[in-house]
Amino acid sequence: MIKRKLFSSLLLLCSLIFVGATILDAKKVLAQEPQKALFVGDDTLQELSVITKDSPRFQWFYEKRKGLTWVRSQEKEFLKKVKQGDVIVFSFGLGEVSNYNRTSEYISYFNKFAKDNGKKYKVYVKSVDPVDEAKYGIKVNDKIRAWNEQIQKNLSGNITFIDTYAGLGGDYSTYPMAIIMTELVANDC
Repeated sequence: MIKRKLFSSLLLLCSLIFVGATILDAKKVLAQEPQKALFVGDDTLQELSVITKDSPRFQWFYEKRKGLTWVRSQEKEFLKKVKQGDVIVFSFGLGEVSNYNRTSEYISYFNKFAKDNGKKYKVYVKSVDPVDEAKYGIKVNDKIRAWNEQIQKNLSGNITFIDTYAGLGGDYSTYPMAIIMTELVANDC
């Protein structure tokens, strides 16, 4: 009987310590400013920015019809928009897929960026999304799949690949992609 009371008292004490520590930690977490996500890339981000425009957690840094050369030249500028612990998502579109040989340039940039900045920020690379080939009269989805596979398989371990191509499941609108991306990133922010 005494052992049982002692055990119950010890269990109660441990529970109180755990609850007290949790409350203190929760206050610290709630006092911190929430992390943000910065989306960097080309005009594929335009529709996404409209959908999430009212959220202060999402920032956008893109330029129409610009690719990796522009992003490299703007790196110092877009890094001014984030702080340690924030998420950076790189997103490029169909214009980049036209030259499959450029995948190595993108892979090199993403991996170097993550090596140089991966301790400060969480780095993501989003896949290129499928195109409604019947609507546009072009056969390009095989090229897009090959591009995405090459990028994904060669990213360093500290980069998360967001496969929105697979997630769209034949729906070519931007809205499902926005939901997929914001859910993935919001869970990390």
